[in-house]
Amino acid sequence: MRTLFLLSISSLLFSCTNCVKNEITFSNPSSFERMDEQISLLRSDSVFKNCANDMLPLILCNEDTIPSQLLDTNGDSQWDRLLMNLNFAALEIKKVEIVFVESTAAPVYAARTNFRFAKKKNNGKEFEECTTANRLAGKNTDTTQKYFQFEGPGWENDKVAFRNYFDERNGIDIFGKKLPGMILDRVGVDQNYHELQSWGMDILKVGSSLGAGAIAVKNVDSLYRVSQYKESNFDGLSEGILQTTFNLNYNNFMVDSQLINIHHKVEISAGKYFYNNEISISEMPKNMQLVVGIVNLHSDTMYQENYLNHSIFYTHDKQAFNGEYLGMAVVSKKTDCAGFYKTPNVNSDVTNTFAVQFVSTTLPLSYRFYACWELNDKKFSNREAFISFLKNEVDRSENPIVRK
Repeated sequence: MRTLFLLSISSLLFSCTNCVKNEITFSNPSSFERMDEQISLLRSDSVFKNCANDMLPLILCNEDTIPSQLLDTNGDSQWDRLLMNLNFAALEIKKVEIVFVESTAAPVYAARTNFRFAKKKNNGKEFEECTTANRLAGKNTDTTQKYFQFEGPGWENDKVAFRNYFDERNGIDIFGKKLPGMILDRVGVDQNYHELQSWGMDILKVGSSLGAGAIAVKNVDSLYRVSQYKESNFDGLSEGILQTTFNLNYNNFMVDSQLINIHHKVEISAGKYFYNNEISISEMPKNMQLVVGIVNLHSDTMYQENYLNHSIFYTHDKQAFNGEYLGMAVVSKKTDCAGFYKTPNVNSDVTNTFAVQFVSTTLPLSYRFYACWELNDKKFSNREAFISFLKNEVDRSENPIVRK
Protein backbone atom coordinates (compact mmCIF):
# COMPACT_ATOMS: atom_id res chain seq x y z
CA MET A 1 0.00 0.00 0.00
CA ARG A 2 1.36 3.41 -0.95
CA THR A 3 0.56 6.89 0.31
CA LEU A 4 0.02 9.06 -2.73
CA PHE A 5 -0.55 12.54 -1.35
CA LEU A 6 -0.38 14.23 2.03
CA LEU A 7 -2.78 16.99 3.05
CA SER A 8 -2.50 18.54 6.49
CA ILE A 9 -4.02 21.17 8.77
CA SER A 10 -2.63 24.67 8.54
CA SER A 11 -3.51 28.30 8.92
CA LEU A 12 -3.57 28.49 5.11
CA LEU A 13 -6.39 30.66 3.80
CA PHE A 14 -7.99 28.75 1.00
CA SER A 15 -10.60 30.08 -1.39
CA CYS A 16 -12.50 28.14 -3.99
CA THR A 17 -14.74 29.79 -6.53
CA ASN A 18 -17.27 28.04 -8.76
CA CYS A 19 -16.49 24.63 -7.24
CA VAL A 20 -18.87 21.96 -5.99
CA LYS A 21 -18.87 21.53 -2.22
CA ASN A 22 -19.87 18.18 -0.79
CA GLU A 23 -20.91 18.08 2.85
CA ILE A 24 -20.68 15.24 5.36
CA THR A 25 -21.96 15.36 8.93
CA PHE A 26 -20.44 13.29 11.74
CA SER A 27 -21.51 12.93 15.36
CA ASN A 28 -19.79 11.82 18.54
CA PRO A 29 -22.03 9.27 20.32
CA SER A 30 -19.99 9.52 23.54
CA SER A 31 -20.50 11.76 26.56
CA PHE A 32 -16.80 12.60 26.60
CA GLU A 33 -14.53 14.43 24.17
CA ARG A 34 -12.76 12.39 21.52
CA MET A 35 -9.56 13.78 20.04
CA ASP A 36 -7.88 12.60 16.85
CA GLU A 37 -10.67 10.34 15.68
CA GLN A 38 -9.42 8.82 12.43
CA ILE A 39 -12.15 8.56 9.81
CA SER A 40 -11.81 6.60 6.56
CA LEU A 41 -13.72 7.25 3.33
CA LEU A 42 -13.55 5.06 0.23
CA ARG A 43 -12.90 6.62 -3.19
CA SER A 44 -16.17 5.01 -4.32
CA ASP A 45 -18.11 7.14 -1.80
CA SER A 46 -20.67 9.36 -3.48
CA VAL A 47 -19.03 12.52 -2.11
CA PHE A 48 -16.12 11.93 -4.52
CA LYS A 49 -18.19 11.34 -7.66
CA ASN A 50 -17.22 14.75 -9.08
CA CYS A 51 -13.51 14.37 -8.30
CA ALA A 52 -11.64 14.05 -11.60
CA ASN A 53 -8.49 11.96 -11.75
CA ASP A 54 -6.33 15.09 -12.02
CA MET A 55 -7.92 16.68 -8.94
CA LEU A 56 -7.48 16.09 -5.21
CA PRO A 57 -10.01 16.37 -2.36
CA LEU A 58 -9.47 19.05 0.27
CA ILE A 59 -11.30 18.76 3.63
CA LEU A 60 -12.60 21.94 5.28
CA CYS A 61 -14.28 22.52 8.63
CA ASN A 62 -15.27 26.03 9.67
CA GLU A 63 -12.96 27.31 6.91
CA ASP A 64 -9.96 25.47 8.40
CA THR A 65 -8.10 22.85 6.40
CA ILE A 66 -8.39 19.40 8.04
CA PRO A 67 -5.50 16.91 7.84
CA SER A 68 -6.03 14.14 5.32
CA GLN A 69 -4.04 11.39 3.68
CA LEU A 70 -4.77 9.56 0.44
CA LEU A 71 -3.93 5.87 0.14
CA ASP A 72 -3.47 3.53 -2.78
CA THR A 73 -4.34 0.18 -1.20
CA ASN A 74 -4.33 -1.95 -4.35
CA GLY A 75 -1.18 -0.65 -6.05
CA ASP A 76 -2.81 0.75 -9.18
CA SER A 77 -1.27 4.24 -8.70
CA GLN A 78 -4.69 5.77 -8.01
CA TRP A 79 -5.90 6.69 -4.56
CA ASP A 80 -8.79 4.60 -3.25
CA ARG A 81 -9.13 5.65 0.40
CA LEU A 82 -8.98 8.94 2.31
CA LEU A 83 -8.10 9.33 5.98
CA MET A 84 -8.85 12.39 8.10
CA ASN A 85 -8.49 13.16 11.80
CA LEU A 86 -11.24 15.08 13.58
CA ASN A 87 -11.65 16.31 17.18
CA PHE A 88 -15.05 16.12 18.88
CA ALA A 89 -16.48 17.59 22.05
CA ALA A 90 -18.87 15.37 24.02
CA LEU A 91 -21.92 14.53 21.84
CA GLU A 92 -20.79 17.06 19.22
CA ILE A 93 -22.19 17.06 15.70
CA LYS A 94 -19.62 18.29 13.18
CA LYS A 95 -20.00 19.14 9.50
CA VAL A 96 -17.12 19.02 7.02
CA GLU A 97 -16.93 20.15 3.42
CA ILE A 98 -15.04 18.43 0.62
CA VAL A 99 -13.86 20.46 -2.36
CA PHE A 100 -11.65 19.38 -5.24
CA VAL A 101 -8.49 21.24 -6.17
CA GLU A 102 -5.59 20.84 -8.55
CA SER A 103 -2.70 18.93 -7.00
CA THR A 104 -0.52 22.04 -7.01
CA ALA A 105 -3.05 23.77 -4.73
CA ALA A 106 -3.10 20.99 -2.12
CA PRO A 107 -1.18 21.90 1.05
CA VAL A 108 1.56 19.56 2.29
CA TYR A 109 2.68 19.85 5.90
CA ALA A 110 4.50 18.17 8.77
CA ALA A 111 3.89 14.48 9.36
CA ARG A 112 2.41 13.09 12.57
CA THR A 113 3.57 9.54 11.89
CA ASN A 114 6.96 8.38 10.69
CA PHE A 115 8.96 5.26 9.83
CA ARG A 116 12.73 4.93 9.98
CA PHE A 117 14.87 1.93 9.06
CA ALA A 118 18.41 2.84 8.05
CA LYS A 119 21.57 0.88 7.35
CA LYS A 120 24.83 2.34 8.57
CA LYS A 121 27.48 3.25 6.01
CA ASN A 122 30.99 4.66 6.19
CA ASN A 123 31.58 3.38 9.75
CA GLY A 124 28.30 4.79 10.99
CA LYS A 125 28.86 8.28 9.64
CA GLU A 126 26.19 7.93 6.96
CA PHE A 127 22.80 6.23 6.77
CA GLU A 128 20.84 4.68 3.92
CA GLU A 129 17.09 4.12 4.37
CA CYS A 130 15.70 0.62 3.68
CA THR A 131 12.43 -0.18 1.93
CA THR A 132 12.97 -3.92 2.40
CA ALA A 133 15.51 -5.99 4.34
CA ASN A 134 16.21 -9.51 5.62
CA ARG A 135 16.55 -10.16 9.35
CA LEU A 136 20.07 -10.71 10.74
CA ALA A 137 21.26 -13.93 12.34
CA GLY A 138 22.23 -14.00 16.02
CA LYS A 139 21.09 -12.29 19.22
CA ASN A 140 23.95 -9.87 19.77
CA THR A 141 23.20 -6.18 20.14
CA ASP A 142 26.74 -5.36 18.94
CA THR A 143 25.84 -6.85 15.55
CA THR A 144 22.58 -4.95 15.06
CA GLN A 145 24.18 -1.73 16.31
CA LYS A 146 26.91 -2.18 13.73
CA TYR A 147 24.48 -2.58 10.82
CA PHE A 148 21.44 -0.45 11.67
CA GLN A 149 20.55 2.88 13.21
CA PHE A 150 18.97 2.01 16.61
CA GLU A 151 19.24 -1.72 15.73
CA GLY A 152 16.28 -2.09 13.35
CA PRO A 153 13.05 -0.55 12.06
CA GLY A 154 11.29 2.12 14.09
CA TRP A 155 7.79 3.58 13.91
CA GLU A 156 6.32 6.59 15.67
CA ASN A 157 3.55 9.09 16.01
CA ASP A 158 3.35 12.33 17.98
CA LYS A 159 2.84 10.44 21.29
CA VAL A 160 5.30 7.52 21.34
CA ALA A 161 7.84 5.59 19.25
CA PHE A 162 8.80 1.91 19.00
CA ARG A 163 11.63 -0.13 17.49
CA ASN A 164 12.19 -3.78 16.61
CA TYR A 165 15.49 -5.56 17.21
CA PHE A 166 16.03 -6.82 13.67
CA ASP A 167 17.79 -10.06 14.51
CA GLU A 168 16.73 -13.33 16.17
CA ARG A 169 15.77 -11.55 19.39
CA ASN A 170 12.85 -9.89 17.57
CA GLY A 171 11.95 -7.93 20.72
CA ILE A 172 10.17 -4.57 20.65
CA ASP A 173 11.38 -1.53 22.58
CA ILE A 174 9.85 1.87 23.41
CA PHE A 175 11.11 5.41 22.91
CA GLY A 176 9.19 7.61 25.34
CA LYS A 177 8.41 11.14 24.15
CA LYS A 178 8.30 14.36 26.11
CA LEU A 179 7.58 16.37 22.94
CA PRO A 180 5.22 15.67 20.01
CA GLY A 181 7.66 15.99 17.10
CA MET A 182 9.00 13.22 14.85
CA ILE A 183 12.36 12.11 16.28
CA LEU A 184 13.39 8.76 14.79
CA ASP A 185 15.41 10.18 11.89
CA ARG A 186 17.93 11.59 14.37
CA VAL A 187 17.78 9.02 17.20
CA GLY A 188 21.15 7.35 17.65
CA VAL A 189 22.92 9.94 15.51
CA ASP A 190 25.50 11.67 17.74
CA GLN A 191 23.39 11.10 20.86
CA ASN A 192 22.87 8.40 23.50
CA TYR A 193 19.20 7.47 23.49
CA HIS A 194 19.63 5.63 26.80
CA GLU A 195 20.07 9.05 28.40
CA LEU A 196 17.27 11.61 28.69
CA GLN A 197 17.26 13.97 25.70
CA SER A 198 15.08 17.01 25.06
CA TRP A 199 12.63 14.80 23.14
CA GLY A 200 12.70 11.83 25.57
CA MET A 201 14.65 8.54 25.59
CA ASP A 202 14.63 4.75 25.31
CA ILE A 203 12.49 3.90 28.34
CA LEU A 204 12.28 0.10 28.36
CA LYS A 205 14.65 -2.62 29.49
CA VAL A 206 13.85 -5.58 27.23
CA GLY A 207 16.57 -8.15 27.95
CA SER A 208 15.53 -11.63 26.78
CA SER A 209 11.80 -10.86 27.14
CA LEU A 210 9.37 -10.12 24.32
CA GLY A 211 9.40 -6.47 25.34
CA ALA A 212 6.55 -4.26 24.16
CA GLY A 213 4.16 -6.53 22.28
CA ALA A 214 6.41 -8.89 20.32
CA ILE A 215 5.01 -12.29 19.35
CA ALA A 216 5.79 -15.93 20.12
CA VAL A 217 4.11 -19.29 19.50
CA LYS A 218 3.14 -21.64 22.32
CA ASN A 219 3.00 -25.36 21.58
CA VAL A 220 1.70 -27.37 24.55
CA ASP A 221 4.08 -26.25 27.35
CA SER A 222 6.86 -24.80 25.18
CA LEU A 223 7.13 -21.17 24.07
CA TYR A 224 8.96 -20.36 20.83
CA ARG A 225 10.20 -16.87 20.11
CA VAL A 226 9.41 -15.96 16.49
CA SER A 227 13.07 -15.38 15.84
CA GLN A 228 14.30 -17.09 12.70
CA TYR A 229 16.44 -15.03 10.36
CA LYS A 230 16.17 -17.17 7.23
CA GLU A 231 13.16 -16.16 5.11
CA SER A 232 12.33 -13.41 7.61
CA ASN A 233 12.01 -9.89 6.26
CA PHE A 234 10.43 -6.46 6.35
CA ASP A 235 8.42 -4.97 3.46
CA GLY A 236 5.17 -3.27 2.46
CA LEU A 237 5.95 0.18 3.84
CA SER A 238 3.25 2.85 3.50
CA GLU A 239 4.25 6.07 5.24
CA GLY A 240 1.98 9.06 5.66
CA ILE A 241 1.18 12.03 7.87
CA LEU A 242 -1.71 10.32 9.68
CA GLN A 243 -0.97 6.62 9.37
CA THR A 244 2.07 4.44 8.68
CA THR A 245 2.00 0.67 8.07
CA PHE A 246 4.57 -2.03 7.30
CA ASN A 247 4.92 -5.82 7.40
CA LEU A 248 7.17 -8.23 9.28
CA ASN A 249 7.14 -11.62 7.52
CA TYR A 250 8.32 -15.00 8.83
CA ASN A 251 8.23 -17.76 6.23
CA ASN A 252 8.73 -21.46 7.03
CA PHE A 253 9.06 -20.83 10.77
CA MET A 254 9.59 -24.21 12.43
CA VAL A 255 7.82 -25.17 15.65
CA ASP A 256 8.43 -28.77 16.75
CA SER A 257 9.07 -29.91 13.16
CA GLN A 258 5.95 -28.10 11.88
CA LEU A 259 6.37 -25.24 9.39
CA ILE A 260 4.12 -22.18 9.51
CA ASN A 261 4.14 -18.79 7.79
CA ILE A 262 3.47 -15.71 9.91
CA HIS A 263 2.55 -12.30 8.54
CA HIS A 264 2.65 -9.42 11.06
CA LYS A 265 1.19 -6.12 9.89
CA VAL A 266 2.05 -3.11 12.07
CA GLU A 267 0.10 0.14 11.93
CA ILE A 268 0.50 3.39 13.83
CA SER A 269 -1.80 6.42 13.62
CA ALA A 270 -1.50 10.04 14.68
CA GLY A 271 -2.50 11.02 18.20
CA LYS A 272 -2.59 7.49 19.67
CA TYR A 273 -0.66 5.86 22.52
CA PHE A 274 -0.68 2.49 20.77
CA TYR A 275 0.34 0.67 17.64
CA ASN A 276 -2.07 -1.80 16.05
CA ASN A 277 -1.19 -5.35 15.00
CA GLU A 278 -2.78 -7.83 12.63
CA ILE A 279 -1.35 -11.36 12.66
CA SER A 280 -2.07 -13.92 9.94
CA ILE A 281 -0.76 -17.49 10.22
CA SER A 282 -0.98 -20.13 7.52
CA GLU A 283 -2.46 -23.43 8.67
CA MET A 284 -2.04 -22.83 12.40
CA PRO A 285 -2.06 -26.29 14.08
CA LYS A 286 -4.84 -26.66 16.66
CA ASN A 287 -2.37 -27.38 19.46
CA MET A 288 -0.58 -24.05 18.97
CA GLN A 289 -1.42 -20.59 20.30
CA LEU A 290 -0.17 -17.15 19.44
CA VAL A 291 1.34 -15.29 22.40
CA VAL A 292 1.99 -11.55 22.80
CA GLY A 293 4.40 -10.38 25.48
CA ILE A 294 4.79 -7.59 28.03
CA VAL A 295 8.18 -7.46 29.76
CA ASN A 296 8.03 -7.79 33.58
CA LEU A 297 11.62 -7.01 34.57
CA HIS A 298 10.42 -4.13 36.75
CA SER A 299 6.79 -5.06 37.38
CA ASP A 300 5.55 -8.04 39.37
CA THR A 301 1.81 -7.73 38.65
CA MET A 302 -0.23 -8.22 35.51
CA TYR A 303 -3.80 -6.97 35.69
CA GLN A 304 -6.66 -8.28 33.55
CA GLU A 305 -10.00 -6.55 33.13
CA ASN A 306 -12.84 -7.44 30.82
CA TYR A 307 -14.65 -4.32 29.70
CA LEU A 308 -17.54 -4.33 27.24
CA ASN A 309 -16.46 -6.75 24.48
CA HIS A 310 -12.72 -6.41 25.06
CA SER A 311 -10.06 -7.79 27.38
CA ILE A 312 -7.40 -5.47 28.79
CA PHE A 313 -4.11 -6.94 30.01
CA TYR A 314 -1.86 -4.33 31.58
CA THR A 315 1.02 -3.54 33.89
CA HIS A 316 1.62 -0.27 35.71
CA ASP A 317 4.73 0.36 37.74
CA LYS A 318 7.96 2.34 38.01
CA GLN A 319 9.24 0.29 35.10
CA ALA A 320 10.64 2.96 32.79
CA PHE A 321 14.42 3.06 32.38
CA ASN A 322 14.99 5.80 34.99
CA GLY A 323 12.25 4.62 37.34
CA GLU A 324 9.33 6.69 36.09
CA TYR A 325 5.85 5.23 35.91
CA LEU A 326 5.07 3.40 32.69
CA GLY A 327 1.80 1.71 31.80
CA MET A 328 1.80 -0.99 29.12
CA ALA A 329 -1.22 -2.87 27.83
CA VAL A 330 -2.42 -5.43 25.31
CA VAL A 331 -6.05 -4.84 24.30
CA SER A 332 -8.03 -7.22 22.11
CA LYS A 333 -11.50 -8.65 21.63
CA LYS A 334 -12.59 -10.73 24.61
CA THR A 335 -13.52 -13.68 22.41
CA ASP A 336 -9.96 -13.80 21.00
CA CYS A 337 -8.20 -13.98 24.38
CA ALA A 338 -7.31 -17.08 26.39
CA GLY A 339 -5.73 -15.53 29.52
CA PHE A 340 -2.08 -14.99 30.38
CA TYR A 341 0.77 -16.60 32.27
CA LYS A 342 4.24 -15.65 33.50
CA THR A 343 7.24 -17.14 31.74
CA PRO A 344 10.19 -18.59 33.70
CA ASN A 345 12.97 -16.12 34.44
CA VAL A 346 15.78 -18.63 33.84
CA ASN A 347 16.50 -21.61 31.58
CA SER A 348 14.13 -20.42 28.86
CA ASP A 349 14.56 -18.67 25.51
CA VAL A 350 11.84 -16.16 26.47
CA THR A 351 12.16 -14.86 30.05
CA ASN A 352 10.73 -12.07 32.22
CA THR A 353 7.52 -11.86 30.22
CA PHE A 354 3.80 -11.78 30.93
CA ALA A 355 2.52 -13.86 28.01
CA VAL A 356 -0.97 -13.04 26.75
CA GLN A 357 -2.48 -16.09 25.02
CA PHE A 358 -4.91 -16.00 22.12
CA VAL A 359 -7.44 -18.50 20.83
CA SER A 360 -5.70 -20.51 18.13
CA THR A 361 -8.68 -20.63 15.79
CA THR A 362 -9.12 -16.85 15.62
CA LEU A 363 -7.17 -15.64 12.59
CA PRO A 364 -6.31 -13.09 11.47
CA LEU A 365 -5.82 -11.76 14.99
CA SER A 366 -5.79 -8.07 15.92
CA TYR A 367 -4.52 -6.41 19.07
CA ARG A 368 -3.32 -3.03 20.23
CA PHE A 369 -0.20 -2.43 22.28
CA TYR A 370 -0.24 0.68 24.52
CA ALA A 371 2.77 2.46 26.03
CA CYS A 372 1.96 5.38 28.35
CA TRP A 373 4.85 7.19 30.07
CA GLU A 374 4.35 9.67 32.90
CA LEU A 375 6.81 12.17 31.37
CA ASN A 376 4.53 12.38 28.35
CA ASP A 377 1.37 12.87 30.43
CA LYS A 378 1.37 13.08 34.24
CA LYS A 379 -1.94 11.21 34.49
CA PHE A 380 -0.10 8.01 33.57
CA SER A 381 1.65 8.06 36.95
CA ASN A 382 -1.65 6.89 38.48
CA ARG A 383 -2.88 3.33 37.89
CA GLU A 384 -6.56 4.20 38.23
CA ALA A 385 -6.16 7.00 35.69
CA PHE A 386 -4.37 4.59 33.36
CA ILE A 387 -7.09 1.93 33.42
CA SER A 388 -9.75 4.63 33.08
CA PHE A 389 -7.93 5.84 29.97
CA LEU A 390 -7.80 2.29 28.56
CA LYS A 391 -11.53 1.80 29.15
CA ASN A 392 -12.22 5.06 27.34
CA GLU A 393 -10.16 3.69 24.46
CA VAL A 394 -12.35 0.57 24.38
CA ASP A 395 -15.46 2.78 24.45
CA ARG A 396 -14.13 4.66 21.42
CA SER A 397 -13.36 1.43 19.61
CA GLU A 398 -16.80 -0.08 20.18
CA ASN A 399 -18.73 3.15 19.56
CA PRO A 400 -17.24 4.71 16.44
CA ILE A 401 -17.98 8.18 15.21
CA VAL A 402 -21.31 8.14 13.36
CA ARG A 403 -21.85 9.47 9.87
CA LYS A 404 -25.23 11.18 9.71
